[in-house]
Amino acid sequence: MLIALATGQRVQTLFCININNIKINNEGAVILITDILKTSGPNRRSLRLMLPFLSNKPEICPVKTLKMYLDKTRIFRQEDKSLTKLFLTFRRPHKHATTQTISRWLKQTMHESGIDTSEFTAHSTRHASSSRAHRQGLTVDSILQAVGWSSRSSTFANHYNRPLQDKNDIQDDFARAVLNN
Repeated sequence: MLIALATGQRVQTLFCININNIKINNEGAVILITDILKTSGPNRRSLRLMLPFLSNKPEICPVKTLKMYLDKTRIFRQEDKSLTKLFLTFRRPHKHATTQTISRWLKQTMHESGIDTSEFTAHSTRHASSSRAHRQGLTVDSILQAVGWSSRSSTFANHYNRPLQDKNDIQDDFARAVLNN
C-alpha cells in the first residue's frame, strides 16, 4: 500500500518491480521499471520510481517498509532464484504475486482501513495520491512526470484532480439547484 500511494503507479507497474532493479542509498530507494508498460512506447525512457526516507514518520516510511519486506522474503528468494519480482505470495510454494493478487491486497488494506471498497478499487490509490500531491502544492507537470503521464495528458485534469465533496453537500447542492429559481 505504501509503495502504491508513494508512487501513484498502476498495479501493473507494481507487479513489474524487479528486486534486481531496486537501489537503496542514504536518500531513499530508486526503482527502475524496465518491463513494457501500458505507457511504454518508442522514445520513452524506462520508468524510474523514487521513494524517500521519511525519518520524521518511520511508521509510514516506504523505504523502511521495503527494506523490511526484502529482508523477510530473502529466504524464499534464496530457495528459488527465479523469484525476482518484488511481491511474492505468502503461501507455499511462494511465487510472484499476480496483478489480480496485488489488487486484492490493496483493496483488502483499504477495506481494513475503513474505506468503502464497493465504491473504491485498488486503482483508487493512484487517484488519491495524485490528487493529494496536487492539494499539497505539487505542480501538475511534476505530478504528470511522477506518475508517468505525458505532458500532453488530460487524464489528471479530467479524471483525477476532482474536488472532494461530502455526500451531504452534494445532496444539498442538488436540492438547491432544483428548487431555487
